[in-house]
Formats: sequence, C-alpha cells, structure tokens
Amino acid sequence: MATTAPPDVPVRSLQDILTALQRHPEWRTALRQELLGEELLELPALFAKFAAETTRRLDLLTQELAATNKRLDRLAADVGTLKNDVGTLKGAHAETKARANIAVIADELDLEYRRIVPGVELRRVARNNGADLRDDKIKSFVASDIIAEAVDTEGNTTYLAVEASYTGDLHDANRARSHAALMQRLTNKPCRAVIASARNNDRLLNLIESGQVAWHQLQVRIQPSN
Repeated sequence: MATTAPPDVPVRSLQDILTALQRHPEWRTALRQELLGEELLELPALFAKFAAETTRRLDLLTQELAATNKRLDRLAADVGTLKNDVGTLKGAHAETKARANIAVIADELDLEYRRIVPGVELRRVARNNGADLRDDKIKSFVASDIIAEAVDTEGNTTYLAVEASYTGDLHDANRARSHAALMQRLTNKPCRAVIASARNNDRLLNLIESGQVAWHQLQVRIQPSN
C-alpha cells in the first residue's frame, strides 16, 4: 500500500504556515476556499457584475434624463410661444376695443372726435416735413396704434396719440409720448398722449397721476371659443 509522503515543512506555528505558503503558492487557493467559503470567494466577481450592471443602468438613466431635458426644453419653448401668441392676441383685442371707443376717449378729454388718421397719411406728413422714413422713430410713428383727429370746444384741431394694451406699462407710455411729440412737431397742432388699457403697472400709474399721459380704461374680456 502506498503511503502519503509527510509534508516537507513541519507546521507548528503561524509562521510555519506562512513559510509553507511561500514554498507552495499553489496551496493558497485551497486555503482561501477552506477559510472563506465559496460565497466570499465569489464576492469580487459578483461585485464586478454589480458594478457593470449599475454602470449600465446609470447610462440608461443619463440618456433618459437627457431625453427628458430635451422634452422640457421643447415644452418651455412651446409655452413661451403660446405666451407670446396670447400677448399678441390680447394686444390686438385691446387695440380693437380702443378703436371702437375712440369717440369716448376723445370725449373724456373734452374733445370731439373727428377721425382716425390712416397710416399712409402719417407717412406722407412725415415725408412732406423732411423726415427720413427709414428712421426707426418714424417707422414706429407710422405704425402707431391710433392717431386720432379731434377738435376742442373752440373748434381747434387736436390730435390724440393712443397706445392700446391689455396691461399698460412704461413702454406704452414712451411710445404714446414719442408719437404725440412727433405729431405735434409735424403738424404744429397739439397732440395728447393716451394709454388705453384694461389695467396698468405701477410705473405707468405714476405717469398717469402726474398728468404726463391720459388713461382710458378698456373693458376687455377674452371670451373662450365654444
């Protein structure tokens, strides 16, 4: 019967074990399996698999977040466009109401309404007085919301430069005053700056209270379609 050869390294202490492992490195795997068990030995591979799966999921999440951000950007752009469209609609409705109420606006200023001066006439007045029709101020003047002709109690011609807006602000006041000053200079006739709006912000209220611009309150209601 064959006999097992005794180990070539006597094991009496921990140092003897370490010395044996140094001489026989192939024993290390068996020793790990014996000491740690299969589950602990598989941990590095399992962790590597977990890390790879986590990375894959994070990549997917990053792609989904990028797609969501794009959708949000498109939504924000659509909302901005819708807001601008609604603002344009409300502004156009306010101008329509102001034109319909122009006689009342004149009467509030103790004037008698005669007519709305058409844009082509404003253009001719500017051109006949040597104004450069390419100038931005002249372009704005020709595109005024309303320039109306009226007469005072003595029959003297007076013009109204009316800016219509759902919510009146300083920009509307500046346009009205600029157009009124230009009309007065071009015609040598007085011209009043008027804001026609449903409501106003605080900065415009200060100009109204100081008498720098007149205000006509519009009763504007945007009716939803059926």
